[in-house]
Amino acid sequence: GRRRHPVRPGGGSPATLRFLSASMEVHPSRELVGSGQRAGRDRKSQAHVRIWSTESLQTLYVFGMGELDSGVLAVAFSQLNGGSYILAVDAGRESILSVWQWQWGHLLGKVAVSF
Repeated sequence: GRRRHPVRPGGGSPATLRFLSASMEVHPSRELVGSGQRAGRDRKSQAHVRIWSTESLQTLYVFGMGELDSGVLAVAFSQLNGGSYILAVDAGRESILSVWQWQWGHLLGKVAVSF
């Protein structure tokens, strides 16, 4: 199911960059970056979205495991409400656009899109 995995302050390290990023977007505040991650080869490494600090490069939030297929083609922060939401396009067989309230890891909705 949907899970939010906050990283405790000071936790994590730049080694978390070992995940391959499919996409990246700077938050309107310029203090955060959202990135879409691909699934790894093993079952433990699922596709997900990460929110990073631009200053420390620490991972602050991780969400989307179990909701995203093989990876994330694109991410974008909302512009009109100060970046409270992030949109992610799934790289699976169906291109699914999902909208997340990223601070809580809540999936607000999703819809199939075509390019």
